[in-house]
Formats: sequence, C-alpha cells, structure tokens
Amino acid sequence: MTKLIKTNREGAKEYLASTSNGTIIIGDTGVGKTTLVKHYERMVSATILSMEFQSEGIEGVKNRINNQIHLQGNVVVIDDLGAEEDVKHFGNGLCPIRYTVQAIYDINQRTSQNTKLIFTTNLNKEELTVKYGLRVVERIWEMCDRLVINDTNLRN
Repeated sequence: MTKLIKTNREGAKEYLASTSNGTIIIGDTGVGKTTLVKHYERMVSATILSMEFQSEGIEGVKNRINNQIHLQGNVVVIDDLGAEEDVKHFGNGLCPIRYTVQAIYDINQRTSQNTKLIFTTNLNKEELTVKYGLRVVERIWEMCDRLVINDTNLRN
C-alpha cells in the first residue's frame, strides 16, 4: 500500500533517501522537486520523452526507459510530468507517459523485478487524470508514494 506524505523540502530529501518505494513528488513550481532527483544521471523530462517519441517513435521511448532501468538499477525517473505536449510520430499518436506507466506496471505484475518509478509534477490528481486518464493515474498511485512538498519557491 502506498502512502501520502506531506512535508517540506528537507523532509522530502530525508524521505527519498530512506524509501525503496516509487514516488511521485508533487509541488508548486520552484519548490525543489527536480533538485531532489538530480542525482539520477539518466533522469528524463516528460517533454524530452515526448520529443523522443516524435522523432524516433516507440523505439526511442523504449530505449530511454530501458537505459534508465539498466543503468540506474531498476529505477525510472521522469521529471515534469504533465508539462509535455501531445505529439505524433509520422501521424501515429501515442502518449509516452501512458505507455511507460503501463509497461512498468505490467513488468512489475508479471515478474519478480520491481522497477521503481519516480516522477515530479506540478499537477494534482485531478489534473493528472484529465491529462492521462484515470487508469494511468490509478496505476501511478498504486506504484508510487505521493510526496507533497509545501515549501517556499527557490527561484524568488
């Protein structure tokens, strides 16, 4: 069962250092969400993942995600969930986030491999549901603790 944790930046840092669970980090712009996950070298923004699909198709998305799984020990990190635009690859549409969430969910359900998903987002559950649909959001909520950061904007 996943948890809801409401904390500040420092509490979030401590939590992330101690958990083995997947996590969706939710908070306003500038509270330090991306900084908390920057140590993952292969982190990819949702926008870049979307652009990868536009230029390379599904194979580009698979390569990005598989690269993270392999090089980060079964951890996939996607920054700025919800900030990406809808794109097509030669007229074919696919949401790389929906694809990734469902693929990781299926792998985790069928095998003993536990791939951990980590997301950052400015969006709440309702906004994510509008963007990705209830099924995808429920999968994220099932696989990830919700870490809500309430802190000052570091950019001001």
